[in-house]
Amino acid sequence: MSIQARANVERSTDNYEQDAYAGTSTKLITLINGQLVANNQTSQQIYSDVLAIFKIPAKSDFKLNAIVGSSINEKTEGYKFGAGLGLFIPNVFIMQNVSVQNSGTTTTGNIPAEGSNVSTIPTAHNQIQSIFASGDISFKDYLFLTFSGRNDWSSNLAFTPNGSYFYPAVGL
Repeated sequence: MSIQARANVERSTDNYEQDAYAGTSTKLITLINGQLVANNQTSQQIYSDVLAIFKIPAKSDFKLNAIVGSSINEKTEGYKFGAGLGLFIPNVFIMQNVSVQNSGTTTTGNIPAEGSNVSTIPTAHNQIQSIFASGDISFKDYLFLTFSGRNDWSSNLAFTPNGSYFYPAVGL
């Protein structure tokens, strides 16, 4: 028997800024002095699992190999988006120069002190907790019975009648 534990974290942040200069085609923007659009997106995924691995050789013609484990997979995403009605001073692309008067844009979260029109989109969060088992029984290393099963509990199903889902498999 052996036990194995693993974990990893993946995190990425993407920042971009779109500058539309004064004089840009009116099919692309409708603002005379130009426009600034800024976006900041962050995503993170955390995965961990624990496995127990069994190899049971028998003194007879039968052998058993099995894996039993559990895992957690968690993903979060969120981003901030900033835009406005245009620029006070043409072609000066800083948030302090963005006009937000009468923008009609819904904003939530923290709006920076410089008065920019920044919307904080609520963070998306999903977690899946799982248990699983897999194994095979062999006879003289010739005939194999394999089996596996996994049950997942997803946070996406939190308020539904089906709080989890199970997938089994058997082969001979």
